[in-house]
Amino acid sequence: MGRRIVRGLTVATRGAVWLLGALTLLAFLDRFSSYMELLTFFRFQYAVLLVLAAAAAFALRAPRAALAGLVFAGVNMAVVAPTWVSPRVEGAPASGSLELLLLNLEAANDQHADVAHLIDETDPDVIGLIELTPTWADALARALASFPHRQLSPEAGAYGIGLYSRLKLHQPTVARFPREGPASIVARFDLDGIPLTLVITHVHTPFAGDIHRQQFDALVDARERLGEHLAICGDLNAVPWSSSFRHLASTADLRDSDDVRWFEGSWPSWSVFLRVPIDNCLLSDGVGVLEQTHGPEVGSDHFPLTIRFGISGAARAP
Repeated sequence: MGRRIVRGLTVATRGAVWLLGALTLLAFLDRFSSYMELLTFFRFQYAVLLVLAAAAAFALRAPRAALAGLVFAGVNMAVVAPTWVSPRVEGAPASGSLELLLLNLEAANDQHADVAHLIDETDPDVIGLIELTPTWADALARALASFPHRQLSPEAGAYGIGLYSRLKLHQPTVARFPREGPASIVARFDLDGIPLTLVITHVHTPFAGDIHRQQFDALVDARERLGEHLAICGDLNAVPWSSSFRHLASTADLRDSDDVRWFEGSWPSWSVFLRVPIDNCLLSDGVGVLEQTHGPEVGSDHFPLTIRFGISGAARAP
């Protein structure tokens, strides 16, 4: 009986190693298919499980499975780890900063009071709301009364969006990247005489197919006309190590605002182990990050993101 149990555990461990190894390799196909990009989301989780499986294989005297597990874990970490350390530009002084509260409300979420309390507690300069439905816009009207400058496109379902601001908005527009894509908000702010363009966007899930990649391509195409100092923020439905995210960052000369994400993530709020960073800001050179944190759970499947940034000292130099 003991040998049968050991044999069964060995077979299960080997199966786990090769299954996770197959997912590790298939995730590299994300550059060819948006559907395959879903496999990139959980590379860190693959690595953790592979290390555990390798340890189990070693204990069960299955050295080849143990070695394979460690190799596949190393492959995943080689992809993910570089995104944890990205260069930051020196931040702007507090007098020239802008604090953004970004939140995917989740259209079906009915915890309106919790979101209103979050807005009151955070007291940001600007609020970007994703999955903004007419119901949500009405429910938050009182909490957002002190944000007189706004550009809104509420819709039933998951792709309404809104920007609320205490600071004056310059040339606010509802834009679509691409033309047939969902609404995004583009607005410009004046930070001590330096213009900053803010884009709030919601990228379709990879389950939607080609439109997911087309939205990233359209943002790349729009980069030049969006201005020198730029922040693209939203629910990007992509992790920083995916090919679509890296394509936007490298081609548009942008960088991820968050350089410390060891155990951080914004989605899903209901599972610590599955959590991944898909709510992000991509910043141009000259835009510095002063602070970035995730807020509390407010009924959505996403955690809020609060980020304070501004124009760096180097960008202000004549």
